[in-house]
Amino acid sequence: MDNFVFDNAGYELFADLCLADYIISKNLAQSIRFYVKTIPWFISDVMTHDFNWTLEQLKESENQTLQELSERWTQYLQNGTWSIVESDFWTLPFDYTDMAKVDPKLYKQLAGAKAVFFKGDLNYRKLFGEKNWDPVTSVDDGLQNFHPTALCIIRTNKADIVCGLKEGVAEKLRLKTLTG
Repeated sequence: MDNFVFDNAGYELFADLCLADYIISKNLAQSIRFYVKTIPWFISDVMTHDFNWTLEQLKESENQTLQELSERWTQYLQNGTWSIVESDFWTLPFDYTDMAKVDPKLYKQLAGAKAVFFKGDLNYRKLFGEKNWDPVTSVDDGLQNFHPTALCIIRTNKADIVCGLKEGVAEKLRLKTLTG
C-alpha cells in the first residue's frame, strides 16, 4: 500500500489522482490510501467532499476519457483499491515530528505503507518543522527523525524553507531572483 497526503483541490487533485492511477495500473502498489483534511487549513485543501466532487465532475464531463477515469476511480473506491481517510492531525498545530506522540495510530498507518507521497508546500513546511534550515542541511536531518517509511515529497516552492540542496545552489537561486 502507498499513501498520499493531499494538499490542494482542483487541478492539483486531478493530477494527484492521475499519478495514483498510474501507480495502480503499473502494479507499483496494490492499494492507495488518500489522506484528506477534516477542515481546510487553507481554503483549497482537499477534503472528502472535494474528492467526491472531482469524481462527479469527471463523470458529468462531455469528454469520454474523463468519464472513463471517473468510472475507474469510482470502482477503485468501491473495491478497496483506493480509500479515503480523514484525519484531524493534518490541521492541528503540530509538526509531523510530533505525529508518533500526538496520533500514534496515524503514524502506524503511514509506517505500514511502502511509501508516502506528501503533496504541497504546507506539508513540506510541516515535515521540516517550519524551521529556516541551512539549505544544505540533509533531508534526513531536516525531517528530525520523522521516518515512518519511504517518503516522496512533492511541492511548489512557496516558502523559504528548504533542505537538501548542494552547496551554492541556494545562493545562485537568490541572485537569480534578485536580478531577474
